[in-house]
Amino acid sequence: MISATYRELASRYPDRRYQVGRACAAAGYAALYAELDLLPDVSIAEEAREGPAESKPIFEAIMSQPTNLYNPSSFSNKHKRYANITEDWNIDDRTSPAREVILTDDEIALLYSPLPPDLPTLNKDLLILKAAYTGNIDRYARLRRPRMIKTEYHCLIRGIYHSITFAKWFGTQPLALDGPDARGIRTAINARFVMCNDLTTVLKAPDTELPYLVWYPHSPKRASLKELAVKRPEMMHQVARTCIAINYPDVWGTLNVRPDRL
Repeated sequence: MISATYRELASRYPDRRYQVGRACAAAGYAALYAELDLLPDVSIAEEAREGPAESKPIFEAIMSQPTNLYNPSSFSNKHKRYANITEDWNIDDRTSPAREVILTDDEIALLYSPLPPDLPTLNKDLLILKAAYTGNIDRYARLRRPRMIKTEYHCLIRGIYHSITFAKWFGTQPLALDGPDARGIRTAINARFVMCNDLTTVLKAPDTELPYLVWYPHSPKRASLKELAVKRPEMMHQVARTCIAINYPDVWGTLNVRPDRL
C-alpha cells in the first residue's frame, strides 16, 4: 500500500517527515499522519483542507493547536521564486490565460468581515484591491503580494488620497521608495500631505513629483496655500486652481498668475 511506502520513507529518512505529512494530508492518510507526531504546519493544513474527506481529521488536528507553524523544511528551497504554487519552476511552453473568478458566499463575506487568523484558499486579488482602495493599512499589509497586481496601483492612489494615515505609512514602504510606480505614489503622498496642511514633503519634492490635484477629497487651509505659492512657485497654477475649486477668492487675489488652458 502507498501508506506503507510513506511510513517506511519517514522511518528511513526522518528529515522527510514533513513532506510525508503533506502527502498524507493530500491523500487522506489521517492515521499515518498521527503516527508522524509533527508540529502544526501551515502547508500541511492547506493540503488537508483542500484534500478529500479523509483529510478532514488532519486539518482539524492542526487547527486545534494554539499555534500554527510554517515549516520551511516542508518545501524545496533550491530556487527563490515568487508564488511558485505549482512547484514546477514555471516551466511551460505558453502563458495560461486568466480565468474568470467566481467568488463564493464565504469569500464575499471577507469583503466586509474581519479576516480570520488563517486565510482560506482563495483568489485574494479583490481583497487586496479593496484594502488598497479604502486605505486599510492592516488588511493591505497582510494581503499584499511582493509585486503589485493589475489595477492595484490605481487603487493605491485612491487610498492614499483618502487617508492621511495610509499615505504616511505607505511613504515608508519599498514601493514608494523604489520601483516603476514610485514616482506616482510619492506624488499622491505629497498631494495628501498638502490637503492636510503639511508641506514638509512637497517642499522637498523634485518637480516631477509635484501634484496637480490638492483640493479633493480634503481642502487645505488658506494659509497653507499662501505658503505653498511662496515657497514652491512651480505650483502657482495648482494653487490657483485650488482657489477656484474651493472658492478662496481672497487667496486668488494675492497670486500673480496668468490663466492657462488647463
